Amino acid sequence: MAEALGRIGYKEGENLFGAPYDSRYVAAPPGMSAMAFAAFTADLRRLVEHASWKNGGKPVILVTHSKGGLMAAEFLTRSATPWRRRFVVVKHLVMVSTGAGGIVVAMQSLAASAYAPPGSLARAERSYGTVFAALPSPNVFGGAPLVVTRRRNYSAHDIPEFLAAVGFSGEEVAL
Repeated sequence: MAEALGRIGYKEGENLFGAPYDSRYVAAPPGMSAMAFAAFTADLRRLVEHASWKNGGKPVILVTHSKGGLMAAEFLTRSATPWRRRFVVVKHLVMVSTGAGGIVVAMQSLAASAYAPPGSLARAERSYGTVFAALPSPNVFGGAPLVVTRRRNYSAHDIPEFLAAVGFSGEEVAL
């Protein structure tokens, strides 16, 4: 993506910046803290302000990919209104391949990881907040069957039952 933007005149460090994040983590629910997300948002806020300043106070366009779209959307949602009004720095948010309404692959990943050997990457993914943040939304997917098994079909409305079926405890499902 950076190469394509470079071909149309963007220059890294001048008007094109990167904001890396750890894709294992997501924002905590409102009212709860998440140190990794707090650090990311502080860094992103400084980067957005710097990019705007470096370009004469022009608004910034955030272009994200995959789970970065969820992080950026949450960053904007949780940014204080006075900051947004004072800087008016973000003009657009472009989310590329984000799956803002969730993705079926998240359910498939959790189902497959239930049978993965301990210590494997697939097993570790069960602890990544982003897998759960990417679960399909009932508002988008409705009652359509997303996971079909011999015993039962699961829709986005059935996420708690699905999580229990793939080995999460009642306490984990309640979270």
